[in-house]
Amino acid sequence: MRVSGFEGFAPLTAISRADSQDVGTIVSSTKSARNAGSSITAGAVGTAEIEVRTIGGNLIGDNALAVDLNETVIAFKERLARKAGMSSEIKSLRLVFGCVQLQDHKRLEECGVSSEGANMQLVTVGASSLAMHLEHHGLENHGILDVVDSVFQAEHQVSQKHMPQPEAVCRAMDAHRRGQVVSWMTMACNAMRFDDSLLHGSVLNLDRFYATRSEPLEESQLFRLSLAAICTEMKLATVDLFPSGYWQRVLNHLSQGHESLEKILQTEAKMLSQLGFVTGIPTPLTFLRGLGLRFAGSSQGKQRSGAAYWKLASFLLELALYDPELEYRYPHSVLAAGALGAALLSAGAESADASTLPPESVVSEHKFLLEEELDDVHETLLEDLASYCPDVHSSNLRKQVRDCEKDLLLMWKNCMGGVGPWVEFYTHLNGKHAPHMAPAPGDASTVNLFPSPLLGFSNMLVLEKRRGLHPGLSNSLGLSSVLGLSSGDIAIR
Repeated sequence: MRVSGFEGFAPLTAISRADSQDVGTIVSSTKSARNAGSSITAGAVGTAEIEVRTIGGNLIGDNALAVDLNETVIAFKERLARKAGMSSEIKSLRLVFGCVQLQDHKRLEECGVSSEGANMQLVTVGASSLAMHLEHHGLENHGILDVVDSVFQAEHQVSQKHMPQPEAVCRAMDAHRRGQVVSWMTMACNAMRFDDSLLHGSVLNLDRFYATRSEPLEESQLFRLSLAAICTEMKLATVDLFPSGYWQRVLNHLSQGHESLEKILQTEAKMLSQLGFVTGIPTPLTFLRGLGLRFAGSSQGKQRSGAAYWKLASFLLELALYDPELEYRYPHSVLAAGALGAALLSAGAESADASTLPPESVVSEHKFLLEEELDDVHETLLEDLASYCPDVHSSNLRKQVRDCEKDLLLMWKNCMGGVGPWVEFYTHLNGKHAPHMAPAPGDASTVNLFPSPLLGFSNMLVLEKRRGLHPGLSNSLGLSSVLGLSSGDIAIR
């Protein structure tokens, strides 16, 4: 039985490709624009302080930027793109002043900017990498390119707006007790063969409700609240999956006669009232399914199939559900990217024919795949994440994803080693995902080809060394203690 949760979206805010054509057109090429700017005598007009913001209202730079009014628009845009860390091509950026798009070949003074200063807006018009992937690979009907990025960004904004704070969740619910509730809900949804979106949506609504409480909840309320949260998610699914009469029978079955349907519905009404009747909030699984579109059903040569990465990322997201500090430490789009990134690091250096090759060949090919293909796929993941939050500086996104990958891998490693408060819940979760998590018993020839948090940490260090970010990384990530190796001793496993 499969269930797809209804996702809520905010109003579209980004400028579409079609609308951008009405704003104006680029009159000359980048080269001619530079030549035009260099032909003007510097200092003939003066300077000005210009404040530039993104479409989301974020200020580029710490304050207003000092510019020479002789500077061309294209040169100013290049400077802004570098300062904002934007990966977009310059031709996809539009600089707007007074509701008019500035033409690239003109000088700022010719555009009406005076020494008194100005307020401008920098708008990205081109489609994101993830939108282009959807368009080019036929995963959606043609014509969505103008709106898909607005949908991605709206999902991120709605998620951020309604995400509870972890300390507020823990104020109403002891972390261990909450873990027991999540564990029961996981087993219930798995036994009923519900889609994982129902589990993630139910836990999110429960946590949002916990965060509205100023005092701890009574233990007698927890079972009824859990059933009420599941009830809401079933109603948000399609009527074909949960027709009237069926979802009522499901609730009666899950309650095992301990709670009446009437009391469950009354509790649901109170919970929804406390939440302002706002439901359908995107969950980390929502973003994983978006970011995972590039891996859907793919098998790239000798790499592990895209489905295997996605399943491992789903396991890590489900593991994070137990820890409210981790679940709500990062934006859910970043948490999903971190889970997929950790999955790539932990299972991405695999050779499909490794079992038939001698050990030295396995190691050699393993290293090639890691440093070439895995690095490229991981970078593409970061580009796809920017589809959801284009206003966030690329260096900040990279750091958040790296930190999230480390936290997820560390939680996984601790649970595997029987360390930490979530070990008792890990056993059932590992059983659910076991076919994708470990080699067959006694299959020593392929043991190193299966996902491992230690392999993930090792590959993380190797990728950072490849990108020239190695100095001090081992200490900052705690990799030396995690791996039990010095940075010079780390080998590809």
